[in-house]
Amino acid sequence: MILYHNKKQFNTILEVKRKVENESGKEIKTKIQEYNKFYLAENYHQKYYLQQHKNFKNYYLKKYSMREFIDSTAAARINGYLAKKGKKDQLINEIGQLGLTEELQKTLLDIYEIDENEISCGTSCVTTNADEVDISEKDKKEKLSEELTELQYKVTQLEATESAFNNKYWDNKKPGIYVDVVSGEPLFSSIDKYQSGSGWPSFTRPLVEENIVEEKDDSIFMSRTEVRSKKADSHLGHVFKDGPKPTGLRYCMNSAALKFIPVDKLEEEGYEEFKYLFTEDKSE
Repeated sequence: MILYHNKKQFNTILEVKRKVENESGKEIKTKIQEYNKFYLAENYHQKYYLQQHKNFKNYYLKKYSMREFIDSTAAARINGYLAKKGKKDQLINEIGQLGLTEELQKTLLDIYEIDENEISCGTSCVTTNADEVDISEKDKKEKLSEELTELQYKVTQLEATESAFNNKYWDNKKPGIYVDVVSGEPLFSSIDKYQSGSGWPSFTRPLVEENIVEEKDDSIFMSRTEVRSKKADSHLGHVFKDGPKPTGLRYCMNSAALKFIPVDKLEEEGYEEFKYLFTEDKSE
């Protein structure tokens, strides 16, 4: 059966059908019908290969509803890798962009027989997944814990990582700036934001370099460069040397560590000094 959505598609189908029939001398009996409804396959068929691996299945279905799981780009990519449809070089380059915990990253690397040393250059945005971090009373900062959401606190204060492709700003395309959710320090601009495919908001450079602090991070099996805010000392994410021109850098940030200020709110929020960035004349 061939389903068409509009008259143009219907006419194209008939044209191809007639051409093939004329060339083959045989009648095509494929049914042609107008599309009217899409039926989802049963839940156990969704991301089928992923669901055959209990640890991956539990990881996603603990965080997502079934509908979110079905629509998840990250889960779709993992499903492809677990179906052994990916290539080693591709996985080495993307392992840090899939939103997995350290344990699941290692499992996937083992399946492809990839030595951890092969990715020592560091491309992973993940620290400890926020769902696995507990806020102890001993380390709790009362004022901040009241002002921030639980996720914001875990990311900025406990160096946790939010879920890829399931966070506030990863696909935000609106013009404006991003500031530290704790202190309000201006950090990044939408002008330098790009779609890295990682599932987290990514930038080629900071908006105010003085507000960014970079530190060595050996917390998982690779050496990386952590990015923190200067004033609040918030954990923001990591920076990697696999970004686009002109800098070649990818500042891979957590949405939970940021607050977005749209252009029309810059003056109201006290960031009027950055309005010139979004005008045609940027000579100020």
